[in-house]
Amino acid sequence: MYDRLKGFRDFYPREMTARRQVIDTLEATAARYGFREVGTPTLEQTQMYIDKSGEDIEEELYAFRDDGGRDVTLIPELTPTVARMVVDQQQALSKPIKWVSTRPFWRYEQVQQGRFREFYQTNVDIFGTADPIADAEILAFAADALTELGLTASDFEFRVSHRDILTGLLESLTGDDANVHTRAAIRAVDKRAKIEQAEYHGLLTDAGLSYDQAQSFDDLLRRADLDEIAAVGNDTVTSAIQNLQSVLAAVDDLGVREFCDISLTTARGLDYYTGVVFECFDATGEVSRSVFGGGRYDDLIENFGGQPTPAVGVAPGLAPLSLLCQRAGVWPAEELMTDYYILTVGETRSVATRIARELRVSENTVEIDIADRSFGAQMSYADSINAETVVIVGERDLENDEVTIKDMNSGDQTTVPVDAFPGDLDAPTYEDVAWLIICSDYIIYQDKINIIQDNDFQLPTAYITVRLRCRFRCVHFDLRTMDARSLDFSGNRQYQPLRIRYLMHLIRLIYLIVTLIRNHQDTRQRAGRMPVSQHLDRQSDLNAHHGVPPGHWIVNFLQVSEHGQALMFDLSFMLLTMLSSGHTPIICTDQNLTWADSTLLQRHSPVNMISTTSRLMMTARRVSCQ
Repeated sequence: MYDRLKGFRDFYPREMTARRQVIDTLEATAARYGFREVGTPTLEQTQMYIDKSGEDIEEELYAFRDDGGRDVTLIPELTPTVARMVVDQQQALSKPIKWVSTRPFWRYEQVQQGRFREFYQTNVDIFGTADPIADAEILAFAADALTELGLTASDFEFRVSHRDILTGLLESLTGDDANVHTRAAIRAVDKRAKIEQAEYHGLLTDAGLSYDQAQSFDDLLRRADLDEIAAVGNDTVTSAIQNLQSVLAAVDDLGVREFCDISLTTARGLDYYTGVVFECFDATGEVSRSVFGGGRYDDLIENFGGQPTPAVGVAPGLAPLSLLCQRAGVWPAEELMTDYYILTVGETRSVATRIARELRVSENTVEIDIADRSFGAQMSYADSINAETVVIVGERDLENDEVTIKDMNSGDQTTVPVDAFPGDLDAPTYEDVAWLIICSDYIIYQDKINIIQDNDFQLPTAYITVRLRCRFRCVHFDLRTMDARSLDFSGNRQYQPLRIRYLMHLIRLIYLIVTLIRNHQDTRQRAGRMPVSQHLDRQSDLNAHHGVPPGHWIVNFLQVSEHGQALMFDLSFMLLTMLSSGHTPIICTDQNLTWADSTLLQRHSPVNMISTTSRLMMTARRVSCQ
């Protein structure tokens, strides 16, 4: 039995599902800003980090001497590596250079909240421009990435500062005293929020400031009054304030100013930062540490042997970012996601694998039984991997040339012809089958209409039904009870109610009923029989009133009652919501129309008609509503 090393973590599939979503969001946001992905090595020369950060860095490195006698280390951060890469091909690379990379890093340090010895970051860097818009774009990327994850301005804030303001203030307050160690003083500022006030002042005095100088320095930083600081600062401070204000103006132009606050006590401890720096914090304070940070490092490329090249970047880390997202309740669900599980019963592998292949071509996540398990074991496994749809391929179903489609959330299931699944849809589900979205043709069928008197208006009774036929099965709706039952092709009713699964379906049916009532009321206001042609002429006004877009399939139901009153039922909206492009609807009525009526319809109706002895069938064609 071996234990996992301290500071290193395992991520099982459910955890990786959430992490992958976060990484994809960060990288997709970077891609929208034009950042290009790069790959970097795991090992670098140890001396590169010593030259950048000093001898003390060796204590934090996973460094060793390899068999070739080279001193190497697992990389603790990416900035020196990408700087080396820029130097290697500086002349060939087009400027500005915009790179992104997500990978693990290693640093031997104390394990604590959001900090591990192996950690993952997404590094986003711009090389080759000192324009304030580059700094602003880094901040905008970071803000957009966080909002894409579901965070808001009440969840996080960017505390923005400028290293030259700190440097210039120290020079102004100490009179360029050679005994003042500027870098040590800035490191003390970086630790300000993490240590006691007395210890902080002690670090400033250790850096060469007197007690009064340290007090004045801290007071100016804490108030962050740029006008006051400009009044006591030197030219370095004035220039830095102007640059900071230009960056914030560009941030405003990019639409993310609401996330940024000036905070001159934000310093970033790494020595290579030169200009604007910032850190992201939990706005509520519940996550006490910095979530991530970034800033400008204009001297690093030159220090690595390249030509002077300004640079700016940011590096969100997954561990502290997960703390913020979890606190805000937007961390993705740690659960598996499977589109289909193909369950096999008996010798059905050839059919099952054919279905699996076709579904995978459409980029669905599909699993199939590979362990020869029982029906119950396969269903349990499908549930454990959170399969949305189970396709049951059994010997008995195949005898009828069918497979069973089961919705795992509701438990509803139905059978479909095996040759028709998955059909033309990329990801057909139970709802697609049950609601006949992939029908080859449709029939709207009017059984009969009985009119009852109810105070001031006439209302069709429960006998009004709509039957939809397709290559799978029929669905029979009762508009009074909102009951829906499936029918097989022979027309026999199967007494297993289907649920109306979506609110939109219910809304559309209610719209139909309201339309029926309205048209009945309109009819009662007319004396005698209204000519059919007037109804047809009126239809263009109805379509325009309901906002039906031009060029859609428009079908109207015309009912002529035995009392000589014409009733028009506008079914356009219902059909438009159900029809897919290229499918031809057919409308039927059991009521008899006279030959004169049918002739009049043929002359004025925007539909093609077929007349029979007992009913009039109108086949819709594509029409345009002006």
